[in-house]
Amino acid sequence: MPEPAVSEYVRTEGAGFDVEDGTRIRYSMTYLLRREIGDNPSFMVEFENPVDGRLSLANGGMLEPSDTRIVVSSPLLPCIENHRNYRVELKLFSVAQLVAQHNDLVQFSVPEDVMAEVGVKECAPGQQ
Repeated sequence: MPEPAVSEYVRTEGAGFDVEDGTRIRYSMTYLLRREIGDNPSFMVEFENPVDGRLSLANGGMLEPSDTRIVVSSPLLPCIENHRNYRVELKLFSVAQLVAQHNDLVQFSVPEDVMAEVGVKECAPGQQ
């Protein structure tokens, strides 16, 4: 299992996947901000799309200068490949300028019988 990332501005506190309504799945990330970002802070998190391997699923928003944590989820995933790591990239901005980038690997791995029982659709390996 990948270790949580630590960078100058951020430490990953939690990384994983949430299953909703039995069959829908999404990334769930929690970050601790280690220092101030600057004026008008904002963030963007890009999540690897299991269908094509690109960082094409995104979520973001504005931060208050007093914020110490970012808790963010991805859009719902169409499917997921079991027993592999997925890339997640956090970008921090001050006045719309990139200040820092923080990269993680998040592992999705559940026993095959649990995968079948839960009913999450599995992407074929390397599905394009």
